[in-house]
Amino acid sequence: MAKKAKTMAADKVALLNTIVADTNGPQGYSLVNPQDVKELVEAGQIQVNPSIKSADGKIAARATDALLVAAQAAPLVAAQVAPVAVSTTYDLQSNIPMAPSKRGGKKSEEYPFSKMEIGQSFVVAATTAYPEPWNTFASTVSSATRRFSTVGTETKLNRKGESVPVLIPTRKFTLRHVVEGQKYDNGFVEPVTGARVFRIA
Repeated sequence: MAKKAKTMAADKVALLNTIVADTNGPQGYSLVNPQDVKELVEAGQIQVNPSIKSADGKIAARATDALLVAAQAAPLVAAQVAPVAVSTTYDLQSNIPMAPSKRGGKKSEEYPFSKMEIGQSFVVAATTAYPEPWNTFASTVSSATRRFSTVGTETKLNRKGESVPVLIPTRKFTLRHVVEGQKYDNGFVEPVTGARVFRIA
């Protein structure tokens, strides 16, 4: 099969960076034209919520957790966006077994936010590749709080002057910098240096 690869256009990368910034902002999402983000949704870079819609037909879009982690080090550039393979010819093959369907189509979450009860926590260890999670992981924690939010009946103006629904958190998370050997009143000793994430509501 003959194929050629193309990188995502610069305007798409710019849109992706805007969505990342808005996801990390107080609103938690961008309002975008659905036709402008189809490629980003198919690439698994963003998620959309058509139930949040502006008067001019724009819908809510937020960056996925994987994209937020990738964008923490530096703004996205075209080379970081997965190439899209464009087929120019199609060769027919016979006797290829069909792969089983993937039920749900959703990959398991990397961090256990959905399983946490109030008062539970987990630690993200500092590593060579991830030396200060107490700083860089904060946006992931904020995104988790927004992910477990419902759309309220009240609205507010975002920084673009658009009227958007107010999100009501149903779960809240926070994190603290912890140090290996740190002792707590109940006798627990931190096993590693890193960021400990707590569910507080």
